Amino acid sequence: MHYCTVKDYSHYIKLSNYDKILYNNGYNRATPLTGTITEKEAKQNHSIKKALYKQVEMDKIENNHCTYEEYNAIKKGFHLSLGQVNELHADIHFIYSDKANVSSKYLQDHLGFFTYIRNWTVEHGNYPSSRTDAMEIFFEILAQHGKYTKNHIKKAALVLPKPTNKFLSLLKANTDKVRKETNNQFFKFSTDDSIYTFDHRAFLTVQPRSKLHKICRIHSIRGYSEWTVRGIVVKILSFRDIDAIIASLIAGKRDSLVDDEDKKAIAASRYKH
Repeated sequence: MHYCTVKDYSHYIKLSNYDKILYNNGYNRATPLTGTITEKEAKQNHSIKKALYKQVEMDKIENNHCTYEEYNAIKKGFHLSLGQVNELHADIHFIYSDKANVSSKYLQDHLGFFTYIRNWTVEHGNYPSSRTDAMEIFFEILAQHGKYTKNHIKKAALVLPKPTNKFLSLLKANTDKVRKETNNQFFKFSTDDSIYTFDHRAFLTVQPRSKLHKICRIHSIRGYSEWTVRGIVVKILSFRDIDAIIASLIAGKRDSLVDDEDKKAIAASRYKH
């Protein structure tokens, strides 16, 4: 889930107690005796799911703010379920069950092999199991003309993506805001802060509901416990002290607002004349 947040990927989430939540809210299910449900029960089921979705108690697509109708269309269109996740988990299980002495040093190679076989299976419609399949894979590898030598790796140039001027401007502006609110001139953003695009709405949406409720209590807001996460976030964004709120949430996750390298630099500067 954290990876999807970092990459801004939409992520399907289904609670482990999904069926229990539906049962406790009066959801009607077809029984072996009836085999179906009435039109009235179907409408009631739709209303129950829609209400639970608004209360963030249903399965959902993280990082995708859509209505229940939009979400339902996406779910049906792409056949979203945990079955595909469980299938993938079962396939990748071989790395730590069927292989001996899999160290982190060679984990990337094992994952590369798994990805290749997985993609091959999707393209061909079956798992490679015959001599013909093995020969085809062998020819594909030869066709790549790969240079897997130490000298090749040493000579390879490392190309890292450069931040845009717009991002650097946002980084500077938001860093200045947090430094002002925390009264800390050495503050720096890190990947652990989970704020990559400086979008306050996106940042607040992934915060625990308990923290959002606490913000509402501090600002004397009533009835927030019945609101959706989206509704609470919209309300918080309207507060005049939104910069202080964001800074407080970031500071709450930090053990220290000063990096170790800055602490060493500060300590060393005390002995300079």
